[in-house]
Amino acid sequence: MTNAEILTLVFSLAALFLSAVSLWRTSLAPFDLRIVNAPPLLAAQHVKTTCDGQPAGWWIPTLDFGVSFRNLGSRAGLVRDLRISGQLQTESAEQSIDFHPDGMVDFPTYQQTRPDRFESIDQARRRDWYPILLGANEQAEYHLVFQSGSWVRPFSGSLVLRFEACTEKGEWTKLADYRVKFFEDLFEGDTYVCEVVE
Repeated sequence: MTNAEILTLVFSLAALFLSAVSLWRTSLAPFDLRIVNAPPLLAAQHVKTTCDGQPAGWWIPTLDFGVSFRNLGSRAGLVRDLRISGQLQTESAEQSIDFHPDGMVDFPTYQQTRPDRFESIDQARRRDWYPILLGANEQAEYHLVFQSGSWVRPFSGSLVLRFEACTEKGEWTKLADYRVKFFEDLFEGDTYVCEVVE
């Protein structure tokens, strides 16, 4: 082989390699999810009722925060579910607690209506939670609200939380850990920002 033929072969192989890399990036790269979020904000939405003519009710603990989803791959993929699970510790007990997505809201409206459960549903909700389909190199941003079961009386305590996502593979992936300490003013409309645990 002559030097010219060797040089031609090297350039051809380099071009073939660059074509293969380009094909991978534009058409074959699998779904590659990245999620970035602000720290959650803990609140307790009051549900007011009456019992035998007396004021009554309960509180629904909620976490809300902005979340950005990005698919770095060239194939579409599905974010099946999200969850925040952890431990609630009070003076008298420790128990597991799970928060599940309730819906996506308009953040400025939600800030104004957060203390009133029904007003926030009526005015701030943009859609209920359901899986998110992301196309190739697509990005989507939402302000999500997660909720847990009801609390029947005010108390002080702390939460240790883990934020996780489940994609089409069906595996849960840890995204971040948080902790927050709160007091009884949570049940009067105050909110608490969760701290990131490194």
